[in-house]
Amino acid sequence: PCLTPSELARMLPKWTVEDVFRLFSVTDGIYALTQEAKGYGSFTEYLAGVCQNESHSVFLKLAPCWLEKAFRSPEAYNTLLYGIACGKNRITELSAFSGYPKNKCEKYLGALIDAGLVRKEKEDGKRPDYYLDLSYLHAWYRYVFLSMGRMDKIQERIANYAEKTAVPDKLHKEVVRWMPQRM
Repeated sequence: PCLTPSELARMLPKWTVEDVFRLFSVTDGIYALTQEAKGYGSFTEYLAGVCQNESHSVFLKLAPCWLEKAFRSPEAYNTLLYGIACGKNRITELSAFSGYPKNKCEKYLGALIDAGLVRKEKEDGKRPDYYLDLSYLHAWYRYVFLSMGRMDKIQERIANYAEKTAVPDKLHKEVVRWMPQRM
């Protein structure tokens, strides 16, 4: 289950509204991830704690756990997920990035879509683009995946991602979701 920003604010009463939304923007309100935040006084403290407690952090362990449960060979999918997080959103880009043939990329992307990790967006007459379906996965693959064991830079990078990308995207989605209910 996922929590809304208002549920997170009630759960974390000492946090600022901005910090609650930063947390929401990089966790998607995923219950297991947000529960980990309860022991911290702010988003900055949460990220520091996540990075300092590498062996116990739910934030650091959840994405690999999902892949291990969903796929026989999760390592085969990691390259595509990392590529998407880095902005490679077309089959041709992902094929060149991963070294996999296009048909193999399509097969793997289909499995990732079925698992709810990737979404496919197609504009009229154009080839589809692929995106990570959760901002948590984007943060994990973009900033944690290649940095496991080197946690010194992750805190700063995820904080910057939350501020510049994830918060505006999540805010837009929440407003779009909220508006029809109010009109």
